[in-house]
Amino acid sequence: MNLVVEAIDGALDLHLSGRCSRLYVSLTHDHFCVVDDGPGLEPSEVLDQLETHHKKRTRQGDRAHAHVIGTGMGLAMINALARRLEFELRRAGEVRRWVFEGTVLVSENELVGACDDSGTTLRVWPDASLMREPLPSRAELSAVLEKVHWLCPALRVELDGRRFSGEAGLAAWIRRQPEWDGSPVETLELVDGARGARVGLAWAWLDEPCVARQAAFVNLRETPRGSHMDALLEGLAARYGVSPAMARRRVLALVSVVLEEPRYDSPTREVLAQPELGAWIEASL
Repeated sequence: MNLVVEAIDGALDLHLSGRCSRLYVSLTHDHFCVVDDGPGLEPSEVLDQLETHHKKRTRQGDRAHAHVIGTGMGLAMINALARRLEFELRRAGEVRRWVFEGTVLVSENELVGACDDSGTTLRVWPDASLMREPLPSRAELSAVLEKVHWLCPALRVELDGRRFSGEAGLAAWIRRQPEWDGSPVETLELVDGARGARVGLAWAWLDEPCVARQAAFVNLRETPRGSHMDALLEGLAARYGVSPAMARRRVLALVSVVLEEPRYDSPTREVLAQPELGAWIEASL
């Protein structure tokens, strides 16, 4: 599923920087399409992004990077693994298209229509000879987009024309968990411009101890351990006057952190190492 997710990541990067409010994804038997309403690229930048002999560059203004499952490989690597790629740019009232066949540019900056908005459309036909599973199932893709829906409640998410319209936001995640017993769900939003950090918290203090779940995300990527999770448990333990071990058994919680430059303790990015962020979260709880 990597190519689809990598394409989605580009739109999520824009959303985290406040420049994208809609994500549309479609899936067929041999290709996928991802559409966003971001600012798009300058036409002169398109080949730098798409041609496989160029190094990946981030879009101007990108800050936090959202890797849902992917690695941030960029458009050039997506192109390298595609037998056909079409990129459409909606900008300044025009729709322009670039087409690659097997990484070979066959159409460049072709005017194909008019528009009254901005954004990009990416259509990719993965090369099945290069990938064991070139396309995900619709159920797998829907599960990924549902996670995006509740982590990014301000983003309109659609799959094959169907909008994810259920309850969005971190509190919705709490209420969807099988451990939730109807206890009140509390939320807290923290913003620190100097740190370049935004933190969303949601939790429910359960009536009875159980094997409760605590989930944590950094820039929309699941990051289960580190400063943010330690602070969540320590802060809630202090809030309810119990030990962190008891808090782990009584609290159903989610923490989502958006950082401009996250620091990790491991190459797999599973452990966030930012104690100053943890102290801020713990004190706020």
